[in-house]
Amino acid sequence: MRTILSQTDWSRLHGDSSINDKCDYLTTAIKTAASESIPHKTALIRPADKTWVNGHIRKLIRQRKRIYRKALQTNNEIIWAKFRKKRNIVTSEIKKAKQNYNDDLSHKLRSNSTDTKLFWKISKQLFKQYPEIATNLRI
Repeated sequence: MRTILSQTDWSRLHGDSSINDKCDYLTTAIKTAASESIPHKTALIRPADKTWVNGHIRKLIRQRKRIYRKALQTNNEIIWAKFRKKRNIVTSEIKKAKQNYNDDLSHKLRSNSTDTKLFWKISKQLFKQYPEIATNLRI
């Protein structure tokens, strides 16, 4: 960024132009240098995913979908058997991941070091996951 800024023509700031023009030039120069020198990364956010769905489970789901589409096209019994096997693997992995997630939340709630802010944050997550608890809760 330093080299880009050092190559900028700063003499335009000393000219007879108005303060607004000088401010626009300075802002443009800094933004251009920042966009050229600071790396950026696009992050994919999946708001519809459950919190226990990780990359491994997404990969298994994609494989299951691929096998399912192939089974529909070919109607081959061997491919249908592969699909059922993959479906069972995906289901068991999702159940394990969900159980691990719930166990982790439970462990956090039971620990003595849980402050009130963390307690309510975890409770909010549980109420989203199990809305019937929130509706039946009496305080």
